Amino acid sequence: MEDYFWEGNLLQLESFCERLVLTAHRRKVEEGMVQNLLQELYPITREDNGSGQIVKNQNPEALRIEMLLERFNGRRTEVAKAMKISTTTLWRKMKRYGIGSRYDI
Repeated sequence: MEDYFWEGNLLQLESFCERLVLTAHRRKVEEGMVQNLLQELYPITREDNGSGQIVKNQNPEALRIEMLLERFNGRRTEVAKAMKISTTTLWRKMKRYGIGSRYDI
């Protein structure tokens, strides 16, 4: 946590620590838990050189959703069916991971 650049300074750090404690499944917070929450809340973004595409370091579920959206040309009903979830659940997951601006149909 010391190596992370906290753009929001102390307020952002305090909020992160509160969320870490509230979402911890154990009494002891481990390094993996910190890394997972950092990756979930503040994904690392970079731009690909030629295509201008933004690449995010996300969790596997978010990557799967994006892959299926590409495969089904943004048709959420088909993606939900392939994932065996409702379209409402798919919408919530897309909102949680910040997926969707390209797939609003």
